[in-house]
Amino acid sequence: MVNIVVNIDITISISVLVSISVLVWWTQLTTLGPTTKPGPFFMPRRVPETALQRVIRPRKTRPCPAAYGWGKDNRGVCGRTARNMLICYLDDSGSHDACPVITMAGYVGLAPQWAIFEQAANSIYHYQNITVFHATEFHETKGEFSGWPRIRKQSYAQNIYDAARDARALDIGITFSVRKDAYAQRKRETGLNANVSAYGFCFTAILNHLLKDAFFKEILGQNNVDIAFVVEAGNRNDPDLERIFANVREKYNLYSKLKSLQFEPKNSSKALQLADFFAFYSRRHAEQTERAGGEFPEENFFLQVMQDHIYVIAEVATDFHATHQNL
Repeated sequence: MVNIVVNIDITISISVLVSISVLVWWTQLTTLGPTTKPGPFFMPRRVPETALQRVIRPRKTRPCPAAYGWGKDNRGVCGRTARNMLICYLDDSGSHDACPVITMAGYVGLAPQWAIFEQAANSIYHYQNITVFHATEFHETKGEFSGWPRIRKQSYAQNIYDAARDARALDIGITFSVRKDAYAQRKRETGLNANVSAYGFCFTAILNHLLKDAFFKEILGQNNVDIAFVVEAGNRNDPDLERIFANVREKYNLYSKLKSLQFEPKNSSKALQLADFFAFYSRRHAEQTERAGGEFPEENFFLQVMQDHIYVIAEVATDFHATHQNL
């Protein structure tokens, strides 16, 4: 079998705001651009061989479990096709007005590995008597987590992430945060990004990161490898994501690589609930860092578990400037 490698070198150019921070990793764009700093809590740690890296190796096809959290048209796919399907599950935290920071975060993995994780997670949920995981309730020890001591919370986090790692579902973790006040102020001052919410800006940054990350490009560049995005439904700015996704696919002719963007309820998959877990604690850490004037707080136990042996891309946009930048 011959592997056909497709060179993907995307720079998504738009007229918007770019974020500003200690480390500016984006090339120039005409828009509001981010001044970003690297997420202080994550160090890229790569497993010796990930499930993603194995997709380039030819092997016989075989039936596989249906991919979880997909729309009707995507359920039940098996064999080599499913083996080369990536799914990126994403959720946001901090959309309500009281939060100074909004974060979007989640994980990328192969469809069959996600299916294996779902089966393992079902057993953990059953044992812990959990119906649907809500990170806010978990943190506040409310709802289904009422009365849980800290040691039980830590045990649950370790078990659910061990299950995801054992399933080789977590090939890439990604989180991007935006300071909402700075973003809104720069929008008013420049008139840029008028139709792009902070939520949409997070999604644009995640797309940009994935399409430009060397590790991810190596995988997505393989023949017959594509990615679908599954985002928790219900955010009032979901249309932002649909527009951004459609524009990128059309402008750069990525129809064969960026397969779909779907909005699903939280209870549709444990993978979405894992993204909720990641987004919530990423946002809290970003807020604590900002309140401390950029001083990094002590690393949270749950964030330590979330980054262990996972390749993670993390950024926080703390300010924005008008520039010509490629997103």
